[in-house]
Amino acid sequence: MGYNLDTSWIVTLINSEKSGSMLTAKKDTKFRSMVETIIDCTLGFIIGIAVNYFVLPFYVTPIQNGEFWGMASISLWYLAVSLIRRYVVRRWFENHKKAFSKFIYDLSHTQKLSL
Repeated sequence: MGYNLDTSWIVTLINSEKSGSMLTAKKDTKFRSMVETIIDCTLGFIIGIAVNYFVLPFYVTPIQNGEFWGMASISLWYLAVSLIRRYVVRRWFENHKKAFSKFIYDLSHTQKLSL
């Protein structure tokens, strides 16, 4: 009793990767990940300050009374803003991967000028 495994999809996958018709995931460099993280955290800090000014004035009474649901709704605002920010930053870096790589390459291959 034998099993008949269809492996034709593997050959199709390999051929499509060789021809370049399929997008393949490339690993990000450590430097690129570090830059993305720094930009994301910096934007998070700036956006968090802005959210403080726009959201917290509506929750003065729940904050003073220490109401659980008031605090939970403030947390939901921060969660929503954070998810949107993270998605936008990630998509921006993915869409500008080639430009960012060229920038880093140019930056690392420029000769230092001696004065």
